[in-house]
Amino acid sequence: CDCCPECGEQFDESAGVSPRLVEELPDPQPPEVTQYNRHHYECHSCGTETVASHPDCPDEGQFGVNVIAQSALSRYDHRLPYRKIGDRFEQLHGLELSGASAWHATERAARAGRCEYEQIRYQIQQADVVHVDETGIKRDGEQAWIWTFTTENHTLYAVRESRGSDVPAEVLGEDFAGTVVCDGWTAYPAFSSNLQR
Repeated sequence: CDCCPECGEQFDESAGVSPRLVEELPDPQPPEVTQYNRHHYECHSCGTETVASHPDCPDEGQFGVNVIAQSALSRYDHRLPYRKIGDRFEQLHGLELSGASAWHATERAARAGRCEYEQIRYQIQQADVVHVDETGIKRDGEQAWIWTFTTENHTLYAVRESRGSDVPAEVLGEDFAGTVVCDGWTAYPAFSSNLQR
């Protein structure tokens, strides 16, 4: 301030500081478009065609990893329909993303995480004790169940249309030798006799 708002007296110097923190989001950022010129080659010996790769260029599609990650989060964390995911990208970033493109992005995210998912499933299959539970959910308006398989170090979720013993058999394997900690649902004794309630 230059002067007193009451009487107009000029201020010489500040008598102190009154800190005040304000949190704000930056303006929505427009999408960045990058062109990757990927050279392709043909082997003179065997005729094999090879296209060069770049670590920042996705193997497929026109959308980068941030668009893919935000699509998956919007779908599974915020539970938005694919059409509204497209609307959100348009509103926040001016990026035209159809509902079908949002679906493809979430499928790419699933494929990218598949290897780690299978590694976690393998670790759970080797465990001595696995806590298992299932609860009903709606998936695209249809009844489904989300199954949870938990050990001391790992948790795996599996969404299936079945609530039967076929799901533990699929996830844990037919030859699972560990103890299943569960409630009294009939699927568990149909899967294993080694149960802890």
